[in-house]
Amino acid sequence: MWLDAMSRVTKIPIEKLTELSKTSPIFAPGATNFVKLGAVDAIITASEFIPRCIELLDKPSDINHKRLQGAKNGGRLLAQRVIDHIVEA
Repeated sequence: MWLDAMSRVTKIPIEKLTELSKTSPIFAPGATNFVKLGAVDAIITASEFIPRCIELLDKPSDINHKRLQGAKNGGRLLAQRVIDHIVEA
C-alpha cells in the first residue's frame, strides 16, 4: 500500500510512515518490498516470464514459504522469534 493511503487508513502521519519505511519493508511500498517480505519470490523481466513459470510450476510448494523467504530476504525479522515464543508457551 502506498504511504499516503496507509496514512489515511492507519491515521499514522505520513512523515512517521516515511521514516518507518526506511528500516522496515512492512511499511515500505513497492514490489521490491514484497520480495523482502517473502510474499513475492522475485521480480522478473518479460523475457524471463515463460522459463520462470515452468521452473516454479515444477517446484514443490512449502506452506511456510513466506516466513522462510521473508527471513532470508531480511523482511520478516521477528516472525520466527514470535513463532518460537508461541510454541514454547
